[in-house]
Amino acid sequence: MSIRAPGHVSREGTRIGRGRVARVLGRVMPSKTLSTPGRRKTEAGLSMTSMIDVMVVLVVFLLLTFATHGDLGHDTSRLPMANGVEIVTAPIVDVKPEGIFVEGERVGRLDEIDLGKPKRHEGVFTALKRRYDLAKQIAPNDPAPTHVILAIDAETPAGVVKAMTKTAAESGYPSIDFLVNGAPAATR
Repeated sequence: MSIRAPGHVSREGTRIGRGRVARVLGRVMPSKTLSTPGRRKTEAGLSMTSMIDVMVVLVVFLLLTFATHGDLGHDTSRLPMANGVEIVTAPIVDVKPEGIFVEGERVGRLDEIDLGKPKRHEGVFTALKRRYDLAKQIAPNDPAPTHVILAIDAETPAGVVKAMTKTAAESGYPSIDFLVNGAPAATR
């Protein structure tokens, strides 16, 4: 028996007895059949309001961070300016301080290039040649791909630019284009 309020006695544990064994069993195995005096039944639940709040915050965050434009992975603020250029589809060789990338795949480092006597970079050559050969296998009746785009920072040494141009030409791409920023609207 337990006292819930002064002057009131509860007889919840009387189904299995009132002794010491009933109290021990009631504490070890709390259930509806073995109810023990002094033990409150609790129900765990989740608040739907807070779950909905979390979902709204997640949806708003994802909508704000979602980008619908095609990101090349190159910092376009560091590219040279130009205007009046046409858009072509071609593999992109991205040269930046972190390394040399062909279509997002790292193929080399800047310190591998000899600035005194620029020569072919083997990593770039292999990656471009593989893409050239693949394009010929996929569409043997179409003309061979001719364009490659070089995305090179404006501060890159001329020796690196020469080496990338030589490598692109030797891998089968005679037309070499440079990725640049568009000129501001006032100068067009």
